[in-house]
Amino acid sequence: MENNSRKEKAIPGDKLAVVEEFEPGEGTYEVNGEIRASILGKINIDNKNKLITIETHVKKNDMPKPNDKVEGIIENIIGPGAILKIIKVNEKENFEFLSGVIEIRRSRGQRESGVDVTDRVRATVFSVVDGNIYLNIREQNDGVVSSKCIECCSQVVKVDRGVKCVECGLERFKKLALDFK
Repeated sequence: MENNSRKEKAIPGDKLAVVEEFEPGEGTYEVNGEIRASILGKINIDNKNKLITIETHVKKNDMPKPNDKVEGIIENIIGPGAILKIIKVNEKENFEFLSGVIEIRRSRGQRESGVDVTDRVRATVFSVVDGNIYLNIREQNDGVVSSKCIECCSQVVKVDRGVKCVECGLERFKKLALDFK
C-alpha cells in the first residue's frame, strides 16, 4: 500500500495495515494478521522502523485503570473481541474519545459472542498497555445493560440465556448485567 493512499486519522476498529507491512505500535492492536486502531487519533507511519502507531490527545492520566468500571456502546465485533466506545468511567460521563477491546470467551459449541453491535455494555478494565484498554465482562454485574433486536431494531426482553425480540421473535445469547433493561 502506498503512503498517499492511507488515511490520516483513524477510529477504533479501522484497519490500518497488515503485519507483513508494519508492526503494531501504541494505539493499535493486531487480530488475524491485521493491524487495527484501538483509539481515535492521527495515524503515524514510521517507514524506517516499519511501525504504525496512533497519536491521541488523551493524556495517560485520563485513561481508565485496571479494575475501573466502564460503560459504552459496542461499535464492532472482531474475531475474539468487541470494540466498546467508552461513554462512562466509574459512573462519570467520559468526554474523551476512548475505546476498549472486550475479550470475549466462548464456551464450547457457543456460536454467539454474548454482545452485539449497538448494545450498551458495562465492563471491567483488566489491563491498559501502550494506551490500549483491555476489558472483560466476566464479573456478575458486567455485561449487556440494554439492547435492541439486531434484525428489526425492536425492543427485546430477557429470557433464559439472553434476549428475545418482542416483534420478530429472534432469540440471541447475551451476557446480561444484573440490571439489564
